[in-house]
Amino acid sequence: MEVTTDNYTEQLLFFYVIRNYDMASTYKSIYFSQDRLKALFEIIQPFILEYRQEPTLEQVSLLLQQKGVTDGINNQVIQEIWKVRDNLNAYDDEWLRKTAKGYAEWNNFLVAVNRMHSYMMTTQYDITPETAHE
Repeated sequence: MEVTTDNYTEQLLFFYVIRNYDMASTYKSIYFSQDRLKALFEIIQPFILEYRQEPTLEQVSLLLQQKGVTDGINNQVIQEIWKVRDNLNAYDDEWLRKTAKGYAEWNNFLVAVNRMHSYMMTTQYDITPETAHE
């Protein structure tokens, strides 16, 4: 289960996050549903944290080469994704911030629910009528 969003909107959020150091420093790759964006974010985030700026398209290509990432991410794919970046300025900054923040909050909630479910499944056999009050 995930917040309904199309690939385009998710790519917009990706670029909004990597453009903003504060968001990029707290965002997690698991917030993205597209595997390519997850992989890109995991590679780009350390760069942003170190240099406090978004990498250029050329720097992203170099980072991918250094990491040896080839799983469905090549220069053509990166260039297609980066085309969406050019449209970022057409959107209201407040809307982008609220949407990216809401997307992160929802995904944090889902992670917590999944963890709770896993915990409950592993402990359910330890619960007896005598220990249920604990």
